[in-house]
Amino acid sequence: MQTIPVLCALGFAFTLFAGFLVYTEISIDKRQIQTLLKILAQNLQSPVMFQDQDEIKRLLLSLKEQSSIDKAALFDEKQQIWIVGLGQTNGTELLEVSGCTLGTCFYAVPVEREGQKFATLYVSSSLARAYEQLFQLGLIMFVVLGVSLVMATIVARRFAADLTYPVGRFLQVVKKIAREENFRLRVQPLDWKSTAVKEIDELASGFDEMILTIENRDRMLDDLNRALEEKVQQRTEELARERMKGLESSRLASLGEMAAGIAHEINNPLSVIRASAERIAERSAADEKLAKPANRIISVADRIAKIINGMRTFSRDGRTDPFVEVSVSEIVNDTLEFCQARFLNHGVELRVPPIDNEIKICGRAAQISQILLNLLNNAFDAVKSAANEGWVGIEVLPAADGQGPELRVLDSGPGVPPELEAKVLQPFFTTNGVGKGTGLGLSISRSIMAEHGGALLLDAKMRPTTFVLRFPEPDTFAASQKAS
Repeated sequence: MQTIPVLCALGFAFTLFAGFLVYTEISIDKRQIQTLLKILAQNLQSPVMFQDQDEIKRLLLSLKEQSSIDKAALFDEKQQIWIVGLGQTNGTELLEVSGCTLGTCFYAVPVEREGQKFATLYVSSSLARAYEQLFQLGLIMFVVLGVSLVMATIVARRFAADLTYPVGRFLQVVKKIAREENFRLRVQPLDWKSTAVKEIDELASGFDEMILTIENRDRMLDDLNRALEEKVQQRTEELARERMKGLESSRLASLGEMAAGIAHEINNPLSVIRASAERIAERSAADEKLAKPANRIISVADRIAKIINGMRTFSRDGRTDPFVEVSVSEIVNDTLEFCQARFLNHGVELRVPPIDNEIKICGRAAQISQILLNLLNNAFDAVKSAANEGWVGIEVLPAADGQGPELRVLDSGPGVPPELEAKVLQPFFTTNGVGKGTGLGLSISRSIMAEHGGALLLDAKMRPTTFVLRFPEPDTFAASQKAS
């Protein structure tokens, strides 16, 4: 777009240069005329002394060879015109003007010999030829400048059309990317033959590559941030579980010490009571009125003993226990002995069908009992909050198709909302009110099941609400424990 000012400046410079050339030519012409007139004045010395007019005219007419001289006359020493050698003049304009005026230069050269002046040669030279040359050169330069301006305008418009459109498209894409932060936008190349457009396309391609690099970098940073957040969340959950396990272990240790003391204090009088009831039953076998209460005392004593043993089992930390093969029915019965009274007192029905004693798992009985008790307590809370009469059930499925046995806890409560199914096993999540739970019971139970090679999960397809303890086959898990 700067072509037109540049061409104007060049045209002005060329005009000045032409004027300089014309001025130089005029100066050269003046010097040539002065030299010629000096030579002519020397040649006129003898004819003027001898007043040879024919020779004088011949010499004056020789000035025609200089095309710029238009008038020439010879004046005597009294400044009276003597001989007119060239042009028509009375000599007045030659005498009145000296130097150069607009269009004409005047020269006066004395004809003298040995300091004696005999005459003066007056000559006028026209500058019309020089002005004509200047006009012609200026006209040529004006035409050249005009043609150059027209050509420059055409080229500039064409260049602007080739350059402005792709640059405008490029700027639009850049602004849109900056405004929307959409790094998937690209600058589409133009299939033009213009060199400028090809360079713009190369610039756009480089810009697209830079945007692609930024997009890949941002995607990589997003992936790294996501992975870091997941690791932080996972580590936070692990720390929370470990902390709660430590608190649970401390609580169980304190409870174990208390349970051991209670069991010791109760077992001694309980043994005396049971032994006394057995002797009464033996001696009054024939008397039904005495035998029946005695047998009932024995049964209640046995039940108290089971509760005490169950309390001692649940109040100990079983993390250091070895993995052994244990019957599922034994775990279920021991757990129910510890909590079934609570269900009966609140009118919650316990549905526990007979369990095959041959269904066994490999694990730590104390920990599995704690998991089962946690699930039963959750089911009790869910049923108790319902308006209708509720029930809680336990089902045990034997191993089949390469899968280990399953222990299911069912309840008739309102169930888990679909939007919470994915969160119910996460740490710190609870549906209870404030102060009624930490939300770590199911999370810790799931980690314990993972240590047993199994899984704790919510069967969302089942209705009523069903939590499943899935165990591996005992032989397979025992073999893996020995190998590790």
